[in-house]
Amino acid sequence: MAAQCATDTLNNPLWQYALEVYGRPGVAPELLRLQDEQNCDVLWLLTALWLGERGITLTPEDLSLSRHDACRHDRILPLRAQRRACDKTSDPEAYEALKKAELNAEQQGLALLYQAFSAREADGGNAVANLALLTPETQILLELIRN
Repeated sequence: MAAQCATDTLNNPLWQYALEVYGRPGVAPELLRLQDEQNCDVLWLLTALWLGERGITLTPEDLSLSRHDACRHDRILPLRAQRRACDKTSDPEAYEALKKAELNAEQQGLALLYQAFSAREADGGNAVANLALLTPETQILLELIRN
């Protein structure tokens, strides 16, 4: 499993963008709401925003990146399920370890997305159109990003 997500580009511009955007007021709760209520992949949402800011179009065909899908299904989702099932009050060390492992797996997932898109040139794409491929509920997220 680890080999599917292994990469030498963990600290890349997409990762740095994701950290900055996720830390903006209100963004994390909105991304998590979309994840929980709309079954959106937060990594794809962040990638769509990043690409849009660079004028790059995300296409429906792009959404089937098997390496990212494998990383998400084999590592990220199981770790998230374990973390959510862990009682952070009675076992805070285990909870924090799972949280750290999940974040590391997400960083690896973003590295795979970065590798897939880093060489793509601007073509007039935008965040609105990119996000629309992932969810019909884009308005709140776009407002938070722009503020």
